[in-house]
Amino acid sequence: PEVHDAFRQVPGSWERTMRILRNAQAVGLSAQVNTTVTRHNVALLPEMVKFVEEVGAVQWSVFFLVPTGRGQIADMISAEEHERVFHWLYDLSQQGSFDIKSTAAPMYRRVAIERKRAASDGNSGITFQGAGFQYADGLHRPVKGVNDGRGFLFISHLGEIMPSGFLPLAAATVREADIVDVYRNHQLFRDLRDPDKLKGRCGVCEYKVICGGQRGRAYALTGDYLETDPACIYQPAAFAAAA
Repeated sequence: PEVHDAFRQVPGSWERTMRILRNAQAVGLSAQVNTTVTRHNVALLPEMVKFVEEVGAVQWSVFFLVPTGRGQIADMISAEEHERVFHWLYDLSQQGSFDIKSTAAPMYRRVAIERKRAASDGNSGITFQGAGFQYADGLHRPVKGVNDGRGFLFISHLGEIMPSGFLPLAAATVREADIVDVYRNHQLFRDLRDPDKLKGRCGVCEYKVICGGQRGRAYALTGDYLETDPACIYQPAAFAAAA
């Protein structure tokens, strides 16, 4: 409760949240628990698992902090800690009683593939599909990792059209432009949908199509939305060879 209230910056927030949760469940609504991973609570994640189980939530949505808005760089966990949490979440997903969804962590897809391959004696044939995902939707269109500006956009309270709430770059406003046209044709969105535009380790990574790094985090920490996501520890083979 103390960590929750400190993060929300509203005293009594935990108690009110629990009251709403109990009221929702009393009328038959399913519950989802959201957790933002920071340096203040990363050691408490196993306790959160117990909490999610105890309240009977059907899904645990785990957000990885992007330092934008009220999010602070000092509250982020390290790249090494991100990697450890990804592997821990994968293990949990194999045995948990609830679904797990990660947000602002496209690198988790790479971890899922690596773990599937390791469990199959290094079978390189285990790809995105083998990690529990599909290559096509119901219309047989290829499925790529959803990320900022790629399968997703955000409208701010001022009507600004942005790639996401984590990447606060306004391409236009809904008052002056057509939202579909902006998504399809604005250079910002076109850049974000083109994995070949990525730079640094992300640019040469063999997982860049299904991952691509978290663009909002890259922008917040480097000033360039196409740069390497600093929260990723992975060293692509091509990057290592060039170094």
